[in-house]
Amino acid sequence: MKNIKTLFILTIFGLTFSCSKTETSSSSSTTTTSTSTTKMTIFLNSVNGAVKDIDVYAYNQSTYSQNGDNIAKANGKATSDASGNAVFSNIEYSGTFDNSTTNNFTFSAHYLANGLAKTKTISKLVTKGSVSTLTIILD
Repeated sequence: MKNIKTLFILTIFGLTFSCSKTETSSSSSTTTTSTSTTKMTIFLNSVNGAVKDIDVYAYNQSTYSQNGDNIAKANGKATSDASGNAVFSNIEYSGTFDNSTTNNFTFSAHYLANGLAKTKTISKLVTKGSVSTLTIILD
């Protein structure tokens, strides 16, 4: 009788441990899937090397076609760091990927060269969840 009780308790313990382990594993994979973001890095370079402290503006296709390079209407803004990288950590702005997994983005860098205001733009078809890098060469 004592052996039957011990066997019963071990069976219950084993089933409880097995169920809790499965639940933990399942919730972990759901969390990982839901954290996907779309990242874009714009590298700013010149004949003298990487360029820091340059503002870069991001426009999705709809915004750019309606407003052009109007910085007040940009979907996002990033400033280049000491390595020349302007990083958009997540360009999934409202409405950007509503009906599609891709969207055409235009990025514009605004800077001064020899006292004159200049702008350089570059466009790219961006896929939701991707990580991309583009280079803009400044005069």
